[in-house]
Amino acid sequence: MWLDGIQHFPPAYNSATYLKHASNFIYRRFTDEATSSTMKPALSAEKINHATFLSQLRFYEDLVPKSLEGLEEVRLREIPGTLAQRRKHGNAFLEKTEVTALVEWKLYVS
Repeated sequence: MWLDGIQHFPPAYNSATYLKHASNFIYRRFTDEATSSTMKPALSAEKINHATFLSQLRFYEDLVPKSLEGLEEVRLREIPGTLAQRRKHGNAFLEKTEVTALVEWKLYVS
């Protein structure tokens, strides 16, 4: 499951930051789907609390477009795992290709 990579996030990428980004992604997907079919959004930013976020999080994988799955794998599993290994050797850094993948993901979801 994609959540497996969460335990490998670097300290600077804390759970509050992760929850903020993931909830924004979920909110946009539900809002886009709802407004495109002339329905009211299923969720609003004011109504998303921690419990609502966790209940909706299980739908995240279903909402990720096929074209984004590779970048999600890199962002949630590969880069955190690589950083954890580098940190063990005393030097945590991102290579240009890793930064590029994160920027591509950010541009896609923004």
